[in-house]
Amino acid sequence: MVDENREFFKALGGGTLAKEGFITGFLLNPASKANWKRATETGIEYNLTGEGTIKGGLYILRAGNGGVAYQFVERNFGDWAPLEEVLDVCGNIQVLPKEKLSHLQVVAIFKGTECS
Repeated sequence: MVDENREFFKALGGGTLAKEGFITGFLLNPASKANWKRATETGIEYNLTGEGTIKGGLYILRAGNGGVAYQFVERNFGDWAPLEEVLDVCGNIQVLPKEKLSHLQVVAIFKGTECS
């Protein structure tokens, strides 16, 4: 699945792409700099390719027409959804029989990466 028109990002931004420049969004933003430090300290490999100025977030969708079970919007570059909240929501979504699991869709959007 490719979101060429960035509709998920627009939904997270209230209908428009939530963008911020490097200087105001990172260099002059102590929260973003702290997020960068926290992220690099994890030791997880990363890259600096891609758009880079569009803020993302996370959607967890219920199966079928169940709607959004959880939404997290990145306010500062590098914000992460609180793991406890994500696990709680995932634990509370109705468990489906194995034959229906193919209909369960969880979509994560974070900095241009889609998982489904």
